[in-house]
Amino acid sequence: EKKIQAEERRKATLQQQLVELESRALRAQMNPHFIFNSLNAIQESILSDNTEAACDYLSKFARLIRFIFENAEVPLITLAREIEVLTLYLQLESLRFENEFTYTISVDETLNTGECFLPPMLLQPFAENAIGHGLRHKDGERNLQITVAQQNENLLCVIEDNGIGREKSQHIKHPLKQDFESKGMRVTFDRIEKLNASGAKHSSVRILDLHDAEGNATGTRVEIVLPLYYS
Repeated sequence: EKKIQAEERRKATLQQQLVELESRALRAQMNPHFIFNSLNAIQESILSDNTEAACDYLSKFARLIRFIFENAEVPLITLAREIEVLTLYLQLESLRFENEFTYTISVDETLNTGECFLPPMLLQPFAENAIGHGLRHKDGERNLQITVAQQNENLLCVIEDNGIGREKSQHIKHPLKQDFESKGMRVTFDRIEKLNASGAKHSSVRILDLHDAEGNATGTRVEIVLPLYYS
């Protein structure tokens, strides 16, 4: 009986943490669809008595929100921190989709990730778009590859998925697509424009539609060039 009571108290504590995290996540202006799906996944773990999984998920979600708040106060963060946040986000999405997709993050070994800087949370929206609109509706193997390398005095960040492609995705109705996707991507491109307006170094984003020899869509590749700042 004591064991049952302890488990019920643990569930109640997790539920209270969920309420607090939802409020913080919304204030952080995260994608509401991602927030509610993540919270629902945690809720389901609690209701199914899988409290260990719920605790793990909740811990990662709380860390992601904390990082977002911390990074919102600074113009630049280290590449190491950006990769840490991106990894945490992908771990959460992988849990939510029950490991239905795989991902890799590769960083050029010549880069000192603790001493080079870039604007915070600039890569995550592209990864989110690749998962939600490219991989989510694909049958079979789903892969997301993210690579970061130095290109002259810039960072070249490549986000490539083997999803259904942009053309087919446009014909699928996505929840909250019109409200959030346009806002999220608009904010990201506005940040790129502001970097260019500073006149220091050039930044750019190029989106490529991938096809096989027969012309069938095989995914999307995003190439982001950012100024490379060193401490």
